[in-house]
Amino acid sequence: LFLAHLQGGSASGTSEVGRALDEAILQTNSSQALNERETALFDVAVGQISEEKSCRILVTPSHTGALVARLAYKVGYGGGEIVYMDRDPDALRATDNGMALRPKKVNYTPIRGDLLEYFGEVNAARLGDFDLVILHGLLDYLPTRLLPDLAETLLQILRPGARALLVQLNPSPDSFFFDHLVGWRTIRRSPEQVKRLIESSASLQVETIWKGKAASLLCVSHS
Repeated sequence: LFLAHLQGGSASGTSEVGRALDEAILQTNSSQALNERETALFDVAVGQISEEKSCRILVTPSHTGALVARLAYKVGYGGGEIVYMDRDPDALRATDNGMALRPKKVNYTPIRGDLLEYFGEVNAARLGDFDLVILHGLLDYLPTRLLPDLAETLLQILRPGARALLVQLNPSPDSFFFDHLVGWRTIRRSPEQVKRLIESSASLQVETIWKGKAASLLCVSHS
């Protein structure tokens, strides 16, 4: 609900002081980054899909139906499959409810689970391989010690020429407010740190294709 409020961008409160405080929260770098990275992710993800060829896509966590619906519209030209994964059944239902239009040439496969369950070569094989993988904020909560496991898993599930798009929050001065006052604890790493850890763990290359004041979008592909 707090994320939806931030993305709505409209201050509210029961008093002038409350509304002023809320307006200040909405103007923080992290609040604005959560919206900016959505726009960047949407635009880049849709641009990765060919209208001539079939495409298989993984989206996790599923978040809302907005991203999946927009991807489905583009996939509908060449056909394909969208696998969306979330361990929260309410999130999966929200994704389903958010897709008012469903192109006939697109297959939808919901999975209740977590990508961490598929870490490792054997487990990753259960998912199959993909032309596009979208990790929607997974890095916000993934411990640094698990980044090598993520790299190995991406190596297994990315087809030749495929891309994985990862959005994350970057270190910023307002992170103390979110971590300790709001209680929204996230793990923040610089794009350079993620690039170094992923590239040193698998034969992958990482490119920062968008960077804001408190967030970034990374693209991972085979070396």
